[in-house]
Amino acid sequence: MNNKSDIIDVKKSYKEPSSKEKPRKVTKKKIIIFGTIAILFVVSVISSIAYIQARKEISYLKEPDAQVELQKQEIEALVARVRRHIVLPEDETPIVATIKDAETLSKEQPFYSGAKNGDKLLVYSNALKALIYDPDKDIILNVGPVQLQQPAETQQQTVEKNTETERENQLSIEVRNGSGVIGAAAKLKDEIGNNTAYTVIKAGDAIHTNYQKTLLVNFTDNSKNDMISKLAAAVGATVVTLLPDDEAPTPAEALIIIGSE
Repeated sequence: MNNKSDIIDVKKSYKEPSSKEKPRKVTKKKIIIFGTIAILFVVSVISSIAYIQARKEISYLKEPDAQVELQKQEIEALVARVRRHIVLPEDETPIVATIKDAETLSKEQPFYSGAKNGDKLLVYSNALKALIYDPDKDIILNVGPVQLQQPAETQQQTVEKNTETERENQLSIEVRNGSGVIGAAAKLKDEIGNNTAYTVIKAGDAIHTNYQKTLLVNFTDNSKNDMISKLAAAVGATVVTLLPDDEAPTPAEALIIIGSE
């Protein structure tokens, strides 16, 4: 073996690295990949922040106070838009409703004529004023007065008051035939019934049929003496305050017992 020859061969096969060797080029494909990863990362961070914020808002809106505040803001915004077209009450917040069945409402009330589903109904109960607003076209469709229905309790009180007034202005009467003449009680009932001041609650026969004079028994507390006097004059009766013996009591305020004379 020739050692000198071997050394020469090794030197020939060995190449020293150059200090001016060019760096490897970054390909376009790698740039796209790295850019996509960076964009996805940014989008992921933004989505996470938005999701957290949305959860906070949803949680907040579930609270009653938040719902009330949201409704208040929506009403204020709506009123501001409507106010550009018409003068509205300053000291009152309207009741706002969204029209759901415009076709049926327009058939029942002319006020809703021309309205469509989604239009807004604003009612000012104190000012007794209502209007329909189209938020899509930003126009007022109709304005009219409000007729508020009385609560059931108020209606009942009104009925009771009217009934009491009618009772005060009317005299309830029972007619009994004590003359023995057939049909006398029914006949007098018809005659008295033509007068709205009197209400005949019953007509029938008296226990006895031998009364000579017609009696008008007054059971009132003297608050209707004027009506008693006029009735006595109309039927030709004598006014008394005591119920004749054997006669049954009556719920009426006055009892007429017809006599033969």
